[in-house]
Order: sequence, then structure tokens, then C-alpha cells
Amino acid sequence: MFTFFCTMLSLNIINFIFNSFLLRQNNKIQKSASSLTTRYQREEVTQSTKFAVFVIFCHFSLYGTYVIGIIILRYFGGILITNPMISFYNLSVGTVAVLLNQRMKSKKTEVISVTVQMKSTGNIGAINYDNAISDIWNSVSNR
Repeated sequence: MFTFFCTMLSLNIINFIFNSFLLRQNNKIQKSASSLTTRYQREEVTQSTKFAVFVIFCHFSLYGTYVIGIIILRYFGGILITNPMISFYNLSVGTVAVLLNQRMKSKKTEVISVTVQMKSTGNIGAINYDNAISDIWNSVSNR
């Protein structure tokens, strides 16, 4: 059983390392110049990767604490421990993931409502429409 716990902890570490590398690559790609649609898609990918890395880190931390706690207690006390902690760390990882997801959604909604706000009526709307059409024509003529 000890070998199983250590193997699972090792796999969690490897998973965390690979996902951290993926997050770093996504951040590098996101900084490159591209169209607005591509930037929003990259932002979505980066946000989901950040979410996955955080959940994996919580899982790794809680599972690592559980395994280290079992090793210490068995080594020093010879206490036979059943598995009540397993359901606790699964419950805590799920709770943390839900809270983080809600926080990320509210933050994203706030950013979108502040960033993507353009008047479409009245004089300001006409000016915005004219600017948008001019930008399209300028981008096509510059190619």
C-alpha cells in the first residue's frame, strides 16, 4: 500500500510539473500579436490552464500532506490508520475548485464588461461605427 501511495504522489508531482510547463507556454503564446478573436481564445485557454494548475497543486498538496502524515504517524507511533483522510482531501479539493471557478468567472465577467463596452446609439455610436469601418479598411489596405 505504501508503494501505491508513493507512486500516486510521484504521478501528482509529474502532472503538476507538466501542467506548469503548459501554463508557461500558454503565457508566452498569449503575448504574441494576433487578431482579437485569437487573443480571446488564448485568454480562455490560459484561464482554464491556470484553473487546472491550481486544482492540481491543491490536490498534490493535500495528498502529499496525507501521505507524509501517514508515514510520520506509522513511523513514530506505530498507529494503524484507516483512510478517513482520503475523503476529506477529495472533498476539500472539490470545494476549492468550485470556489476558484466562481471567483474566476466573476473576475472574467467584470473584465469583459469593463473592456468590451462600446456605445452603438446616437452620435457616439455613429463615431464608433465610422472608426470601426475605417480600421477595417486601413487594415486591408495596409496588407
